[in-house]
Amino acid sequence: SIDALPGATVNWYTQAVGGVAKVTPLIPNTSVVGTIFCYVSQTVNGAESDRAEVIIAVHALPEQPTAIEGNNFIAAGTTQAYSVVNSSSEVTYNWILPADWTGISTTKDISVVVGTKDSTIGVAALSTFGCVSPIQELAVRVVMEDDIEIYNSLSPNGDGENDVFRIRNIDFYPENALSIFNRWGIEVYRVN
Repeated sequence: SIDALPGATVNWYTQAVGGVAKVTPLIPNTSVVGTIFCYVSQTVNGAESDRAEVIIAVHALPEQPTAIEGNNFIAAGTTQAYSVVNSSSEVTYNWILPADWTGISTTKDISVVVGTKDSTIGVAALSTFGCVSPIQELAVRVVMEDDIEIYNSLSPNGDGENDVFRIRNIDFYPENALSIFNRWGIEVYRVN
């Protein structure tokens, strides 16, 4: 914004001398990185002031983080670490966490305390000029204590009820081991 005298007309030019004045400011093409020069004057009662140079610098957006590294199946209330995969020393980061998660960081790494709801965490890079990259996101499944359910009865007689041994949501725990014991405490089945 330009502070003009009361009643003055603000004139915008693309060159220091000559040219045609416009009353609307120059709007740079922000997809082209570089420096743009324009000139401004004001006219009061038919007298135009000298032109002042206005320098507009268009900076590149920082590179969008490629990915967020960290667990996407996690237990509520645990502390988890996440990190930007393609970090740069020339930027800081803005982490976007779900409402019931806690953690603060402007670096490529963040440590958070996980809330209770499935959600998405995000991160954007911020350049030294204040330019913000597009946001990279990671969908996260939060596992509650009661998310896993083990059915403890089995009757493989083909009647369609309890014919298959199931553990509901075991896929949320890929590093699991299952052992089955008979009534005398002898292990009869084991799988990792």
